[in-house]
Amino acid sequence: MVNSNLQQSTALLFLPCHNLARTGYCITMIGRVLANRYRVFELKASSIYGDIYLASDTYRPGYPRCLIRQLRPLSDSPKTPQMVKLLLKEQIEIRRKLGESDHVPEILDAFEQDQELYLVEELISGRSLSQEIVPGQVWLQDQVIQLLRTILSILVFIHGQGVIHQDIQPDNVYRRLPSGKLVLVNFRLLREISTPRFNSHRSPIPLNIEGIAYKPPEQLRGIPLPSSDIYAVGIMAIQSLTGLSAEAICDATPLDNAQLRYQNFNTGKIPWRQQAQVSPELADLIDRMTCPDVEQRYQSAAEVLQDLNQIAGVDPESFPIAPTGIPSSTDRLQSSSQNSIIQATPLTPTAPGATELTVSGHHSPQPIVQHSDVDPQPARLPLPARWRFSRNVAFLGLGTALLVVGGLAAALYRPVNNALQMRAALREGVEMNRGENFNGAIAKLDAVIQASVSNSEAFYQRGFAYYRLGNYQQALDDLTQALQLQPNHANAHLYRGNVRYSLGDDQGALADYELAIQLNPNFAAAFLNRGTAKAEAGDETAALKDYNRAIQLDPNQAKAYLNRCLTRSNLNDQPGAIQDCTQAINLDPAYAIAYQNRGLARRRQKDLDGAIADFNITIRLIPNDPDPYYNRGLTRQDLGDYPGAIADFNTTVRLNPQHTLVYYDRGLARAEVGDLQGALQDLQQAAKLCLDQGRTACYKDTQYEINRLQPGR
Repeated sequence: MVNSNLQQSTALLFLPCHNLARTGYCITMIGRVLANRYRVFELKASSIYGDIYLASDTYRPGYPRCLIRQLRPLSDSPKTPQMVKLLLKEQIEIRRKLGESDHVPEILDAFEQDQELYLVEELISGRSLSQEIVPGQVWLQDQVIQLLRTILSILVFIHGQGVIHQDIQPDNVYRRLPSGKLVLVNFRLLREISTPRFNSHRSPIPLNIEGIAYKPPEQLRGIPLPSSDIYAVGIMAIQSLTGLSAEAICDATPLDNAQLRYQNFNTGKIPWRQQAQVSPELADLIDRMTCPDVEQRYQSAAEVLQDLNQIAGVDPESFPIAPTGIPSSTDRLQSSSQNSIIQATPLTPTAPGATELTVSGHHSPQPIVQHSDVDPQPARLPLPARWRFSRNVAFLGLGTALLVVGGLAAALYRPVNNALQMRAALREGVEMNRGENFNGAIAKLDAVIQASVSNSEAFYQRGFAYYRLGNYQQALDDLTQALQLQPNHANAHLYRGNVRYSLGDDQGALADYELAIQLNPNFAAAFLNRGTAKAEAGDETAALKDYNRAIQLDPNQAKAYLNRCLTRSNLNDQPGAIQDCTQAINLDPAYAIAYQNRGLARRRQKDLDGAIADFNITIRLIPNDPDPYYNRGLTRQDLGDYPGAIADFNTTVRLNPQHTLVYYDRGLARAEVGDLQGALQDLQQAAKLCLDQGRTACYKDTQYEINRLQPGR
C-alpha cells in the first residue's frame, strides 16, 4: 500500500500550482512581462513559499537572464500583505548588502504587481556542489579543509549582516563559472517574511522535508540559528570525507516519516569517523560542528575558522577561495548543458538533454530521446511535446564559418592599431577555435579586443568560443557586439540564433536565422536551424519547407534528414520519416540517434519488431544512454512482453534514476504482472518527480493510476 502521509506531504511541499485557482499562473505566467520589463519564459521551481521563474531583462542589452521569485505568504490573514511588504523592504536592504559579495547572488529589483510580491535576483552561471560531492567519491582531507574555509568565510560575512541562510546543502552552493568562486543561493530569509508558525486558523505549517538531513534539531523545531548553518556545512564535510549521502550519514528516516524524525532526532554524535581517512583533530572539529546539542556546537563561523587554521597550520589570510582537485565524473560533465546549470532550482532537475514530457489524459506516456548533434548539444529548455524525437541544430562549428575566415584572411584580419602582433593574435585565436582550444582562443582574443574595441571579427570569434564552452550569456553579448560593428555578418546571425535557441528565446532565434538567410539565401545551416526553431514552436509544416530547402542546398547533411524524419513523423508521414532516418544512417552509419528515431517511427507505424531491431542497434552504439532502453521497454510493453519491458525499465532507472516517465511505465507493467506493491511504489515515485519538475498533468495521471489500483482507498 502507498503511504498516504507521503502523498500528502509531497503535495503540500512540491505543489507546483499552489495559486492556480486564484491566478492561473501555471498556465498564463509563461510569456508574461512583469513590471513592463521582465519577460518570463520558464517556471524553474515551485514550493509552498512561492514560485521561481526564469526571465529575460528586456531593459538591458542582450536581454540577460535573471531569476524572479514570487513571494507567497502562507498566512491567510488580511493583515499579512501589509506586514509582508514592511518586512520585505527591510529584508531587501539586507539582501542588497549581501549581494555586494561575489559569493551571494545580487538583488536586482523588487516590485509588486497584481497584489503579488516579486524579487529579482542575479542568475548564477555555474554548477552546484551536488555534482562534486557525490556518493561513492571520497575527497582528500586537504580538499575538505579548503571547502570548509571557503564556505565558513562566506558565513562569517552573511551572519555578520544578521542573515541565516537556513538551507545550506550541496544543491544550494554553486561554483560560479568561469571564476570557480563558490556562491550561496536559495536563501531562506524570505521564509521569515512569509511563514508564521501557524496560519490564521491555528493549523501548523507543514514541515519542510527538503534537505532535512542538513537541518539540526532546533531548526526542525522552527528556530534556525547561525549555528544551524554551521551544522549543515559540517554534514557536507562528512559527505565529502566518507562518500556517503547525507541521509545515510544522519540515518534519516524515510520522507513519509519526517514528522517522526522531527520529534525523535538522534541526540548523539553522528557515527562517521570509521568510514573516513581523517585526522583526529579535524574529526573533532567536524563533530563539534554537527553536534545536535546547540549549546555544545560552534556558535560562530569565525570560531570554526580559527580552529580550522590551527589544525592546518596556515596563515588564515592565505587560503584559496575555492577547493581544487575535487573528484569529478566524466558522466556528470560530458555534456555542455551540464556546464551551464541554472542556479536556484531546489528540486531535482531533468537529466541533461532530456525532453520534458507533458502527459495528457490517462494513458501511457510516449517515448523521449536525447538530442544529438555534430557539435555538443547546447543547454536547452525542455520541449513541451512529450512525444518528440531527437532534433538537431546545425552548427557550422569549425567548418564553413572558420574556413571562410581562413580563405578571406586579408578581409578579416584588419590591422589593429597597425600592430602586427595583434593580427597574429587574432589568427592564433581563430586557429585555437579550429582546434577546439576555446579557453586559449578567448585569452588571445581578449588581447585583440583590449587593443581594438571595434574589431568585429574578434568579438565574433570570441563569441563562438564562449558558445562552444556553454557560456551563452557572454556569447550573446559578444555576438551582439560583433553585429553592431558589422550588421551584415551572416555567420554571426547564425550563431546568435543558436545561442538564443539555447537560452529558450525561440523568437529571437528565428529572427536571427531570418536575417542570416536574407544575407545569404543559400545558407543551408540557417534553413536547417530555422526549421528546428519553427518545429519547436509547433509549426511543423513550415519546418518541413525549411528542411527541404536545407537538403536541396546540401544533400549530405545527415542531421537535416534526421530532423526532417522527426517532422514527417509528427505530420503522420511514417514512411517518409523512416526513409529520411534511413538516409541519415546511410550518410553516417554510426548515427545512433537516427536508429533510435527510426525505431520510434516504426513503433508509430506498428512495426514493433522493426522498432526493437533499431533500438537494439542504438543500444550497441550508445550502451550507457537510458533512452533506447526506455523506448525498447515501451515497445516490449506493446508486444505484451511485460517481464522484458520491466528489465529494460530497470536498466533505464539504473542509468538515470531521475527519469520521471520510466517509473510511470514500469508501474503499469508491474501491475500487469500482478506486482501491485511494486506498481504503487513506482507510481508514487513518478508522482513525486512530476511535481518536482512542475509537470502537473503528469502528476494527475500518476494519481489517477494510483487511485485506479487502490479502489476504495
